[in-house]
Amino acid sequence: MLEMRYFNEEISKFNGSGEEASEKLIQHLEVYSNLVSVIRHLDVIFRLYTFIMIVITIPSMIFTLMMMNHRIHSFFDLILCMPTIGLCAFSFFAVTIAPARLHDEISRTKGYLCQNRSIWFPYRKEVYLIGNTLCSHMEQFDLGVSVWGFALLSRPLILGRTIIYFRLFRRLQ
Repeated sequence: MLEMRYFNEEISKFNGSGEEASEKLIQHLEVYSNLVSVIRHLDVIFRLYTFIMIVITIPSMIFTLMMMNHRIHSFFDLILCMPTIGLCAFSFFAVTIAPARLHDEISRTKGYLCQNRSIWFPYRKEVYLIGNTLCSHMEQFDLGVSVWGFALLSRPLILGRTIIYFRLFRRLQ
């Protein structure tokens, strides 16, 4: 994620008005290509891990909350249950937040490129073509860490799941 953030900063600070703008933009295209390949390898490595961790974490969180709902009769019981609840919540957020932040940084990259006016104005055919090529490479919406390849971990997915879990918990009460 830090590499992507650094790349985004470099794209936003890029000065496309110089003589060497096309060569520097090609270097940015190569760096982006390398970052994409690293992210794809990261997804291959962690897709099964994230699936297993989410499958384990969600039921344990639900059962812990159900246990807490039925067993807590005093403040002392609440204090005894808090480490388990904290561990379940921490493990869920640890598995999902970093990939979601990575997905957010990847999504911002094209915006940083398109907002950099020095690439697009004044019009220089070679720089403009390289910028368009880089833009087309940034339209890979499936970049990030997925849950066994069928769901990309992103902020909307995590927020939607969290809302579903709380609704499920209310029904189980």
